[in-house]
Amino acid sequence: QKNSLRQSYDTRLSELNDLIATADGFVRQQQGSKDLQKLWDEDPTSAAKLDYQLREQNRQIEGMKEKAHQEYSKQYEDYLATQRELAATKIPEYSDPNKADTFKYNLRTSLRNYGFNDQEIGNLADHRFLMVAKDAMSYQSLKDKRPIVQKKVANAPRVIKSGIAKSNTSSGREAIR
Repeated sequence: QKNSLRQSYDTRLSELNDLIATADGFVRQQQGSKDLQKLWDEDPTSAAKLDYQLREQNRQIEGMKEKAHQEYSKQYEDYLATQRELAATKIPEYSDPNKADTFKYNLRTSLRNYGFNDQEIGNLADHRFLMVAKDAMSYQSLKDKRPIVQKKVANAPRVIKSGIAKSNTSSGREAIR
């Protein structure tokens, strides 16, 4: 239900933007089709009326654009708040005040190592991306620790089985063969 409401809201916002663009185009077309300077010379009263109407239409369109922008900003802020809540519930380090600063610093450093710049990192909003980045950080730290374990295994002494040891000297039978 929440997703369907969001989709209908997004659709309506998109339709509003399309209508505003259409109205803006219509007003600009009206302005272009009327030679206002010629009209001022011939009939100043009509020109003043037309000029006032065009300015009023422009003002209304600008008001609609501003209202659409405010609505979009409000919707985006709501989305960010929702994503922060989801990140806090799914990533314990993100919500813990003691670990949050260290986690964010490590996350930023890790993403920079992958080639992200600060602006791209600042624009990340989806909590799922934060979860993937956290997993990538965990994997990278695990991978960085792995060579130490491999060195320890490589330097380990050879395991000898219990029982009678085979000698390198061959017995009489083997020499005959």
